[in-house]
Amino acid sequence: SDELAPEFLGAFGGSFPTPNLDRLASEGLRFTRAYSAAPMCTPSRFGLLTGTYAGRSTDPAFLEAFPPTEPYSIAWNTYLTPETVTLPRVLSKAGYVTGMAGKWHLGRMPEGVSLPALDADADPADPVVEAKLRERQQIVRKRIGEEGGFDDVRSASWGNFDGFPVKALAMHNFPWITKGAVDFIEDHADSAAPFFLYVATTAVHGPYHPDEFEHDPRNTLEGRVEGVVDYALRADEVEAALAEVPEHLRHKLAGMVSLDHHVGVILDTLEERGLVDDTIVVFMADHNTEPGKATVYEKGSVGPLLVRWPGTVAPGTVTASLAQGVDLLPTLLEVARAPSPAGPVDGVSLLPVWRDPEAGVRDHVYLESGYARAVTDGEHKYIAIRYPKAVIQRLEAGETEHAPNHLDVHRQAHS
Repeated sequence: SDELAPEFLGAFGGSFPTPNLDRLASEGLRFTRAYSAAPMCTPSRFGLLTGTYAGRSTDPAFLEAFPPTEPYSIAWNTYLTPETVTLPRVLSKAGYVTGMAGKWHLGRMPEGVSLPALDADADPADPVVEAKLRERQQIVRKRIGEEGGFDDVRSASWGNFDGFPVKALAMHNFPWITKGAVDFIEDHADSAAPFFLYVATTAVHGPYHPDEFEHDPRNTLEGRVEGVVDYALRADEVEAALAEVPEHLRHKLAGMVSLDHHVGVILDTLEERGLVDDTIVVFMADHNTEPGKATVYEKGSVGPLLVRWPGTVAPGTVTASLAQGVDLLPTLLEVARAPSPAGPVDGVSLLPVWRDPEAGVRDHVYLESGYARAVTDGEHKYIAIRYPKAVIQRLEAGETEHAPNHLDVHRQAHS
């Protein structure tokens, strides 16, 4: 999920209706001290897919901006490249079919490749516009496959929905993401090869979630897709639920309802295809919510983590063992008996904790955001900010009217 606090889930004591997420928790293991690799979507997803901290990004723009002799700033700037070792790339070589659906936000288009131009007021029903949408989606899917190492990319958004150029499509579309995920499972359920599926949903990030239910979900970023309506919630039921809560909770409630329904459809699909006993399901957030997002404080960094693996993970168990997003790569590679990457891996396998919730594999977690760094043992935390010479010289020369925060800006909404 995209930007989620543990307390939004009933399993963590929340009041939002999340029966499917709670079901997942009751059938598996719930982590109470799981940390993001970094408290922003791009570096967090980088860590999850590579098993390394985002500061190891080899994106040319990142390396040019931050020479190795100076502190680097972690923000929305740590992209993958086609040469980056990723979990799906390793699993593909080990014989898995690897898939992705949902939000990417982890790369840049190569030089010479551009997306078709689309006007803000374009009509998705216009055949010319739809042709451009389909062309755009083909480029996006191909690039995500190249950067992430995925064999099969479906229902993919290059970035946040509210950044999409066509206003009529710049809103969440959970049914479309869900359809992409289900189609992948259905297409590969009977394959001789095992599968790995990474689904990056978009709750409870912006834009405003209730707007989704006023939108025809068949109008997608890849043009008109009729089968999407099979995965849509009834708008009148959601609107009735929203009428019972104050305005400041409507966005979160609508997002959580969409997210929980999505999880339920995935779990039901696995059950219908007889795949429950053969499939590990991991649910986690890329980071926590505002205020705290983009900071190394607990509010920005701690998120929900649930694991279901029948026969190995005991149902209804809870662990206080430390875990972090970078740990998924070494854990799943160990489970798959796939070779570890030749390069650095900052994560550690959580398999001992999955088997025994009392076990521990970490004595600390390392965090980075902007120029801030932190280390915590789960009880105490040390935070430091180290600016590069250029920032310090700018201050000494009086070239700025304010002291920069950890992200080298004056005001930053998330934190």
